[in-house]
Amino acid sequence: MIAAIWQLKMAKTKAMVTKKAKPDPGPSTSCDINGVGREWYNVEEVRDRIMEGGSVLAPNTPLKQEDIQVCVMNRDLLFPILSRMCTTQNRALPGIDDLRDQVSTLLTLCKRSGDLVGIVEDTAGTLKKLSGFVKTKTRRQEVSTVT
Repeated sequence: MIAAIWQLKMAKTKAMVTKKAKPDPGPSTSCDINGVGREWYNVEEVRDRIMEGGSVLAPNTPLKQEDIQVCVMNRDLLFPILSRMCTTQNRALPGIDDLRDQVSTLLTLCKRSGDLVGIVEDTAGTLKKLSGFVKTKTRRQEVSTVT
């Protein structure tokens, strides 16, 4: 009995090791967020904050924390992303590269230049995490009482 179980485990391990790479799935499964940078630019509060030298995210936004309060603080940035996610069949999150492009577009429109790689990376990562957090809360139907 033990030998049969051992052989089964070894066969599974061997199958995992010899498994070939999956073929390219084709088109991206992320949602299309082209134009979101311009939508953010059209929000007066976001535009003014960036032009005054502030960050893209709302002031006092922790980078490594996803909760309802942080989502509420950054609702002006999340609304366009979430509305695009609603139009896809599986409610796919935007790709990190697309988010980086849109944050860069926003900073360019606000005439911010220089070494902005860190700002773009942190902002795009945070927006992706917050979008995923909202998606999870919605899927679980966990209603928020935060206003």
